[in-house]
Amino acid sequence: MQRHQASETEKVNGYHRFGWVDIIRFQQGVIAIAKYAFNWHCYRSGGILYINNRYTYEKNITKLLIPDSVIAIGSEAFSDNTAIKNIIVSHKLEYIGQKAFSGCTKMMDFNIPSTVKYIETEAFDGCWNAFKELTIPASVRHIGSHAFKGCITLEKVIFSGPVDKIGSGIFESCDKLSEIVVPKNCIEQFREQLPFCSGIITEASVEE
Repeated sequence: MQRHQASETEKVNGYHRFGWVDIIRFQQGVIAIAKYAFNWHCYRSGGILYINNRYTYEKNITKLLIPDSVIAIGSEAFSDNTAIKNIIVSHKLEYIGQKAFSGCTKMMDFNIPSTVKYIETEAFDGCWNAFKELTIPASVRHIGSHAFKGCITLEKVIFSGPVDKIGSGIFESCDKLSEIVVPKNCIEQFREQLPFCSGIITEASVEE
């Protein structure tokens, strides 16, 4: 098993396609993973990694370890990467960008940290295996349109708190979704925000 450590100076603007890498561990000090970081073929110059041309296949990275120093994951940072299976995410993450993980069809058991505030449009679109039961933390203030579209294994969603803004179709094509649990006294708000899911929205019990 081969590993590569991304240093603070690399800033994770992009990542060269090393065929032998299957785990990437980010050092403490990296604060953001930029847009397209793992979606594009990149080159190195002077210790910095730069984006060149997009590639969508022959990706061998299967596991990512993201430290608590990371607070933002940019747009399309990991999109269409069909090799990634496991991502251990920063416990201080606040922002998940547009299409950040879209098309990561093999990613499994993703947990959204309790610090996340923004989940942008199509962030997890087409993540077939990422969720069976999804908990949206109380910290989340905004969920973009189609954020969880096509998460075909998703069966239950638990909202830990109210969300200020929810875009359209966030659970579109989640055909197995049968229950959405929301906080007490918030059921009408969520029925307005999720009109096409209103029939499966229930209020949390004391235990939940």
